[in-house]
Amino acid sequence: MKTTKNISQLVRDYIDNKPFLREALRQDIINFAALAEKIKHFLDKKHGTNLKHITVIQAIRRYQSKVENSHINQTKYGKGAEANLKTNLHMFTILRSDSVLNKLVQITKLIDFKSGGILHVTQGNYHLSLITNTYNVKSIKKALKNEKIVREDKNLVSISLKYSHKLIDVPGNMFLLSGSLAWDNITIISTVETMSETTFMVKEEDATRALSKLTQVMKDHE
Repeated sequence: MKTTKNISQLVRDYIDNKPFLREALRQDIINFAALAEKIKHFLDKKHGTNLKHITVIQAIRRYQSKVENSHINQTKYGKGAEANLKTNLHMFTILRSDSVLNKLVQITKLIDFKSGGILHVTQGNYHLSLITNTYNVKSIKKALKNEKIVREDKNLVSISLKYSHKLIDVPGNMFLLSGSLAWDNITIISTVETMSETTFMVKEEDATRALSKLTQVMKDHE
């Protein structure tokens, strides 16, 4: 038989390996008895334990109290938090190369920022993504001639969240926001983040639900 301490750790490991389960536990929408039975069966089979049902329930309750007091529940976006939405966006995913990096200056000059033009550039180790307004697509494609465009995502919507800059030092902010979208089965195409702003790129058909979910998260953590 495992010690109480070891059982608690095993239960915690089981839950931590299932982010959606952990989030449901944080929201207090879990049936403890049903979850305990599932965990008990798993631990008995994998680790050769013979646990009492009530022992597993107690371990779940102890862990839930820690989850409820986590940094995520201490996240405060502030009363000035706001969400802004922009439609008709397009994203290019391009194979990274020296030539495409050199073309970024030229591409930047194509964007009329004073009239609401957008250009988000994200560089990875192997690919580079450009997000811009739909009306810039033709000129940017011309500038990207001879570059390998791996993928194009059309009809995107950006949802930009502005909040307290103090959150940059609080763990769990991105998890709280992105988790709310994943929980509602909303695909995040891309993200752009600064010290006090997070922008999610989503499909046009998901925009209304995504805006509603993100706005509610900020309201709940005002």
